[in-house]
Amino acid sequence: MKQRIHRNKLMFHWITKHHEIVVGFKQARYGTCRKCGKSIPEGDSLCDACFSKDKDVSKK
Repeated sequence: MKQRIHRNKLMFHWITKHHEIVVGFKQARYGTCRKCGKSIPEGDSLCDACFSKDKDVSKK
């Protein structure tokens, strides 16, 4: 099976006779925990350690 692999920044292309596979990687953005200041993925406000200590979940 003959194949070609080439890279365009963070995208990888595998090209064979009948298929083309494209794999990409996304750069993750990080924020900080609002209690301890630890670096966590963006979108979360508490790290896992602070959440397990606190566990203040609103019940509506």
